[in-house]
Amino acid sequence: MTPKKLLAGAAGLVTVPLDRADIVMAQYRALAQQLPVMHLIFISSTWMVAMTHMAYAPRWLTIAAPALLTVASASRILHWCAARRTVPTVETASRMVVGANWLAVPVATVFTAWALCLFPYGGAYAKAHVAFYMAITTMGYVFSLRQLRSAAIIMIAIVNMEFVGFFASTGSLTLIAVALNMVLASIMFMIMVLRNYRAFIDMVDGLRAEERIHRLAHQDALTGLPNRASFLEQLERSLADSEGTLGLLYIDLDGFKFINDGRGHYAGDELLRQVARRLDAQCLHAQGMSLGRIGGDEFAALLRNTGEQEIGRMAARLVDALSAPYVLENDAQVRIGASVGCVLTARRGETAATLLAHAGMALYAAKAAGKGTFRLFTAQMESHVQERLRLETQLQAALQQEQDIFVFYQPIVDIASRQVMAREALVRWRNPGRGWVSPQEFIPVAEGSGLIDQIGRFVLRQACREAMHWPDGASVAVNVSAVQLGRGTMVPAIAEAIAEAGLQPSRLEIEVTETALLREDGAVAAELREIRAMGVRIALDDFGTGFSSLAHVRIFPFDKIKIDGSFVRDALERPDCAAVVQAIADLGKSLGVTTVAEGVETMEQLVCVTQKGCMQVQGYFFGRPAPSEADAARIAGFDGECVQAAGPGSAAAPG
Repeated sequence: MTPKKLLAGAAGLVTVPLDRADIVMAQYRALAQQLPVMHLIFISSTWMVAMTHMAYAPRWLTIAAPALLTVASASRILHWCAARRTVPTVETASRMVVGANWLAVPVATVFTAWALCLFPYGGAYAKAHVAFYMAITTMGYVFSLRQLRSAAIIMIAIVNMEFVGFFASTGSLTLIAVALNMVLASIMFMIMVLRNYRAFIDMVDGLRAEERIHRLAHQDALTGLPNRASFLEQLERSLADSEGTLGLLYIDLDGFKFINDGRGHYAGDELLRQVARRLDAQCLHAQGMSLGRIGGDEFAALLRNTGEQEIGRMAARLVDALSAPYVLENDAQVRIGASVGCVLTARRGETAATLLAHAGMALYAAKAAGKGTFRLFTAQMESHVQERLRLETQLQAALQQEQDIFVFYQPIVDIASRQVMAREALVRWRNPGRGWVSPQEFIPVAEGSGLIDQIGRFVLRQACREAMHWPDGASVAVNVSAVQLGRGTMVPAIAEAIAEAGLQPSRLEIEVTETALLREDGAVAAELREIRAMGVRIALDDFGTGFSSLAHVRIFPFDKIKIDGSFVRDALERPDCAAVVQAIADLGKSLGVTTVAEGVETMEQLVCVTQKGCMQVQGYFFGRPAPSEADAARIAGFDGECVQAAGPGSAAAPG
């Protein structure tokens, strides 16, 4: 290494790096807590040494010098105590941290010089007191400055130069031995400082990652508004308040798909950002109003202590504000509209899901009325609820007879070997009167009615039996709803399914979403541990959305993390989505957990997730969900009937 590089490395050890604001702010907070206490201890220790030397040393050493040191230290105590009561900017924090770093030079120089001036006076005990004072004070300052590596190193270096130089010059073998002990202790201190600083940086990095994933979990990356999960949390908290009337507005953009498809996703994203800004502007005029993005082009607004007239006026204002022209890139001017569904509640017995459902019914009524308007939920809209009840009855009959309920399988492929490692079991329902019913429609019905346990047991049995016929020995992955966990029913259901089929437990994977981990009683995590103890693997599904947090990864040692397909689909065009895929892939590597990219539909997406470090992929590129061989012929007959009934050129398939 050249002298120039050595000099640069040495300079780096004694200067404060200011390239990361989060580290500077963490250093500032640590110093504000620790330095006032250290200065107070320094003042008391200094006067103790001065008192033991008053009978021997001159007054300027025992009174004047300690008084000056006390004034200087007291000013620093007041300075840092005042800093603790304020929230500084990054610039202010940087200035104070740099100041503390370079103040280590005069502090170390002055207190060491003063102590060495006292050393010749007094007897052996007085001299030992001085040496003890220097060592303890140095240790205290180094400990207080451990988050500021450069200042701690400066303190150690200056004290050692003065201490060792003075004691070595005395010619006393005992004092020379003390100097050597000080050198050895200082080397150990230096090692501890460097290790502690590395641990401090790692802690800040961990907090930074936690904050980032927390922000991703609660904030919509595109618009900056609260996302669906965060908005629903606000809604639940508001419903728990027993005072006043709550109003919910469900906002859907009219004509957005035309702009998004015709002008591209960049134009669509910019349009959504402008919509969010307009909603924010309206929010400023309404006290107690909260906003959220709950879907692609769907937003919601929450009004507290409102009434029918107030919610109607606000809905009309939102329709007008969102219908004004928008200017996109190249000064292109576009127009869209907005439809709003409104609902009022006195908050007695309501849930967020019910309130959102009622607002959705009102929104559909506004759409049916010609769009660009609003409707307030009424009792007549309950016909939709009746339809839901009919759907529940039909689903229950299908489950009891195990007719028209099927399990489809979609491959999960290892990127490196292109081998199918697992197949995800997906439940499908064909209603004889309606045809294929989307899982997004009947799964919520099943969860709300308690039928989800029956569906879960059916899928587990079918999937385990089917996996026994796969020649490649791939695993089978079964989704488990959040409402199924924590009640003590999953372990026996899984044990029964694998025993009945004769399947090795290691070939079964249970996929859970983070919603299941939100219960604070620990029942879900305990049940997952029981399942894992059976040899069954556990996967965290749809990671990166909703309630994603590093805390959930700590709660349970997952075998697999599945990255939500929305990030994969947008990773090629949106750097923020690509960054999420990269971050989760890196997290998986660091934890030794397999990462699966969902929703891979094109070669470009496959290349992207491969470059980001994902290990396995799932999506239409490698295969759509398909029925078992036993069900294939019957389902083909269903589809053939649907195609013939729909006419030439059309197709019908399960969603």
